[in-house]
Amino acid sequence: MNHRNVQDHVDITLLPNANYHFIAATLPSRSLGPVADAIGDILVTPVSATGKSWSGKRRPLPVDSAHHVERVGHVGLMTDPQVYTVIRNAMRLSYL
Repeated sequence: MNHRNVQDHVDITLLPNANYHFIAATLPSRSLGPVADAIGDILVTPVSATGKSWSGKRRPLPVDSAHHVERVGHVGLMTDPQVYTVIRNAMRLSYL
């Protein structure tokens, strides 16, 4: 769990003409619900990865650009085939 102070985050300014995508991972299957949300990818919880904070404040990340992969740890995000599929699909959509 993220025990940092809610005020420790830095807001970012998104470029108006750019497409943004982000990937949240959970080591367990999402079918485990609260367990998957609490564990996340071991280092980052889905709440944090999707731009939310524990206080409920939302950072300016586009909700429709969120992607989720299951059974992937934080380091595994670099090499997992599911992640590359998400990236390829997002890039393909950006060029349409």
